[in-house]
Amino acid sequence: MKFKWDKKYLYAGVTAFVTAACVLVLYWIVTDRSLLFSGLKKVLDTLNPLIYALVFAFLLAPICNWTEQRWFLPLSKKILKKNPQSAPRLARGFSVTVSLVCGIAVVSAIIWLVIPQTYKSIETLITAAPDYIEAALTRLEKWVTSDSKTEAQLLTAVDSLYNNALDWLKNGLIPKMDDIVLQITAGVVGTVKVVFDVVVGLVITIYLLADKENFLAQCKKAVYCLFPKRSANEIVKTASFTFDMFGNFITARLIDGVIIGIINYIAMLLLGMPYPELISVIVGVTNIIPFFGPFIGAIPSALLILIVDPVKCLIFIVFTLVLQQVDGNIIGPALLGSKTGISSFWVIVALLVGGGLFGFVGMVCAVPLFAVLYALLKKAGNAKLAKRGLAEDTAAYEHLAYIDDETGEHVLKEPPVREKKPRRKKADDKTEE
Repeated sequence: MKFKWDKKYLYAGVTAFVTAACVLVLYWIVTDRSLLFSGLKKVLDTLNPLIYALVFAFLLAPICNWTEQRWFLPLSKKILKKNPQSAPRLARGFSVTVSLVCGIAVVSAIIWLVIPQTYKSIETLITAAPDYIEAALTRLEKWVTSDSKTEAQLLTAVDSLYNNALDWLKNGLIPKMDDIVLQITAGVVGTVKVVFDVVVGLVITIYLLADKENFLAQCKKAVYCLFPKRSANEIVKTASFTFDMFGNFITARLIDGVIIGIINYIAMLLLGMPYPELISVIVGVTNIIPFFGPFIGAIPSALLILIVDPVKCLIFIVFTLVLQQVDGNIIGPALLGSKTGISSFWVIVALLVGGGLFGFVGMVCAVPLFAVLYALLKKAGNAKLAKRGLAEDTAAYEHLAYIDDETGEHVLKEPPVREKKPRRKKADDKTEE
């Protein structure tokens, strides 16, 4: 007797197996999440050079494309008149080299500005600290000596603070010195690993930029190989839309940060502010983050100026508020416009979620990622409404009470009827004779 496969039972068995496997995996995740997180961390640590390379290639691709089309391709065609087929390869090599040099130069310039100024700020703080402490102690002494009751309370508080500090030093800090040394060692090793990953990432970036068209073609080929044509088309369109959204947003925010940093630097030089280079770099970098970025950069900058001159600190705060108004109403809209397609409320929500989960990087990428998800959900929702014969425009639902089941007509809310109150007679009106 020949055995025959029954597709019905085969599909049922495969479905049951996959369902049971998913339940087991979910149970394992819920009961022992540490193993999952440690495994994901190991995978991400291994892929760090590739992640860095993708980020570097994404940021440097516009420079590479622009220099290749505007400068090096025409130059290569002139150099290789007898062999024009090799001109694109030569132009690509020049453009990749220039884009990498530009990226490294920008990072080096930021480091060169930040580290010396940070050292100078710390040195100024340490130098001025005794004077501030002495002035504070003098004021405190005058205030305490004028009130014996306050003096006794203060002496009790100081004695308690001293005993607590001594107890923490003996029982808290000294027994944990081994752990502290291990943490410092792990920090040094982690720093060396980050430097190694960045260097390897730069090497991979060269290959990505040199052959980016081929890599994109391979990705599209894989998508059409794995998915049906209709689904593959949607995936490719969505990926292209996501790339354009991220590219436009990140490029606009980077340009905006550079412009704000330059304006801030010039203004600080004209106003005679301290640390113009360091503060301008802080303001420019944090300005990449929408909405919260200016406040994140302004707070430490204002504290640095406050140490030197409180009056200039107040001037800096007022100037920062004015500059951010100019940025939010003129510079930012001119660079980015309304390309994200989401309201200010959703921008704040995206920043809070992205910053809470992934820190600075999450805050930078939260807005374009949320804009992509919002656009996809809006597209799916409009398609579903169109199938049901309903209006796709949001304004059509603003004053909607309900939709008639039979006619499909939008029934609007009736405005409340206000009763007219009788007009009151003025006191100086003449009475009827």
